[in-house]
Amino acid sequence: MTKLNEFYIHTISEPRPYPVSFLRDNEVYPILINGVVNPNGPTLSIVTAVRDKTSAPLALVYAYLNPFRSELFVPGYLREGQLAVHFPEQILAALKPFSVFSSGSPTLCIAAGYVDALDIRYLYGRLFANYAGVRNVFEMLNRFPGNPWDRVSEEMQAALGSLTGNLIKQPDNAGEPMNDDEMNALLDIVLDSEHTKTELPAFAYAWKGSIDQQRECNNNELADSAFQYDDFVPLLAHLLDSSGYESV
Repeated sequence: MTKLNEFYIHTISEPRPYPVSFLRDNEVYPILINGVVNPNGPTLSIVTAVRDKTSAPLALVYAYLNPFRSELFVPGYLREGQLAVHFPEQILAALKPFSVFSSGSPTLCIAAGYVDALDIRYLYGRLFANYAGVRNVFEMLNRFPGNPWDRVSEEMQAALGSLTGNLIKQPDNAGEPMNDDEMNALLDIVLDSEHTKTELPAFAYAWKGSIDQQRECNNNELADSAFQYDDFVPLLAHLLDSSGYESV
């Protein structure tokens, strides 16, 4: 398997938007695949190298896929050779315009073999640190091990409470940054294969459910224009297969 850290990243001045079909129609070498499991707005974020059908070098791609809004950008290209800057730091620098994880923390995290495992942990750790509520996510994962269904149910109750004024009390240290031991414990959970086996079905269910919910609320125009479940699943399968993920 090709190791992407045998390349260096040449960033461009302004990330270029591409259609989401750029992922579907080309060979992909995933680096990070992660999902926010939320029945209101499940979102899959992808960082991957893509080889298209032209003579262009490997493109570094950042994309986020949501039933109601999906975008894809190329912030740079991978070229053969090495830089003094550690490869994960080059990836983080290329991702800086996108504020990855700043608005939500994924609980579905998949790593491929194209980047060394320690570098993947480093990347996820740095990205998790961008999210102010990561300590709450860590606490919820510990309270509901292998059980995304009850975890998400409580999250939805908390979201409803914030609208009605019936707030659920948060731990006193909820807003404090995670220390190294806590971050490593979080990474141990989300990168565990058994954990992933429970998060993937919950994510797929949330994707379909978010569209169905719009139909139930008579928002048919929004539901009809959504990234339909039957179109999304083949793309997800392409990404997972390319990453080497095995469900059993």
